[in-house]
Amino acid sequence: MNVLFIGDIVSSLGRQAISELLPQVVKEQNIDIVIANCENTTGGRGISVKHYQELKGYGIHAFTGGDHIYRYKEIEEYIGNLDIAVPLNGDKNLPGNRQVTVDLGEGEKLTVISLLGNALMKAEATNPFQAIEELLQRRNFDHPVLVDFHAEATSEKKAMGYYLQGRVSAVVGTHTHVQTCDEEILGNKTAYITDVGMTGSINSVVGVKKEIIINRLSKGIKDKFEWEKNGNYALSAVVISIDTNKQIPKNVDRIYLTSS
Repeated sequence: MNVLFIGDIVSSLGRQAISELLPQVVKEQNIDIVIANCENTTGGRGISVKHYQELKGYGIHAFTGGDHIYRYKEIEEYIGNLDIAVPLNGDKNLPGNRQVTVDLGEGEKLTVISLLGNALMKAEATNPFQAIEELLQRRNFDHPVLVDFHAEATSEKKAMGYYLQGRVSAVVGTHTHVQTCDEEILGNKTAYITDVGMTGSINSVVGVKKEIIINRLSKGIKDKFEWEKNGNYALSAVVISIDTNKQIPKNVDRIYLTSS
């Protein structure tokens, strides 16, 4: 089973990247299941029902969330019926599915779980290590499991990778919007990458108009974030080939495909 996991889809250029570049990747990489982090899809923060439906129409099977997943209040009413895995260790009073399973039939299944990091993050969340431990103790999965660890600190992500080595099929990092080049299979049992990267504007600072971030950092001018809507864009992802019988990854490869 070939799984494509797409890093944070950011604003309108992120959606455009999916629309124009995803079909090429699916065809060339012989993809069976497409998963994407969607928490920055609408206006750079959150996702609307409209944009959820748009992305589903492009062939994405399921999504992971993050600290901005509830940004649009309208989503709370519908999210329990959507293929979005909200953070397992997030506020338990908020609605949504803590895990989503994509079932292709004939034993081809993948369960997707989202976790929020604690280190350097503002989001209120319980300990992600304890949360995933409780789930794995409670449920014995008979098919591959992919964990999206939405976290800031690279050390916390790496620690999670080793913590889940041999217990899940893949641990992929999101949130920093910068793709790392450390993809590997930990202990020959768990595919890992610290951050998959961002799907969206290239000519920006993690999706935001670069002048705004430069002025904020160099002059202390804290203008409101504006997300770059023009110029080139990229699709950042990883392809993970998994032996579904053994639940063990065979390969993990980075994808960085640009509009030009």
